[in-house]
Amino acid sequence: MIKTVIGAALTAVAVSCAPLAHATAEDDKFLQEVAAAGIEGPPDQLIADGHAACDNYGNSGGEIAQLASLSAQGLSQRQINTLILAGFKAYCPDKLSLPTWNR
Repeated sequence: MIKTVIGAALTAVAVSCAPLAHATAEDDKFLQEVAAAGIEGPPDQLIADGHAACDNYGNSGGEIAQLASLSAQGLSQRQINTLILAGFKAYCPDKLSLPTWNR
């Protein structure tokens, strides 16, 4: 019984520490940047938030919804800005130099 509990605990630790199987170089760059800014959370969710920044670019309704969602998750305005900028840098760098009004 004790061996089973210890084995299950060790397996849970190994799984939680394992790198993302599908992480790309862009994902790694993004996760490093948000971690450096003190932004924590499940890597899959953070990556989804980074991609959402690109998907919502130029869509004011989507942008507002994402800002509200990130704020509700407890991120500060500075962290939200960092996450969105990191998403642009990693997943859609072409949008960094193109203002919404000029698209």
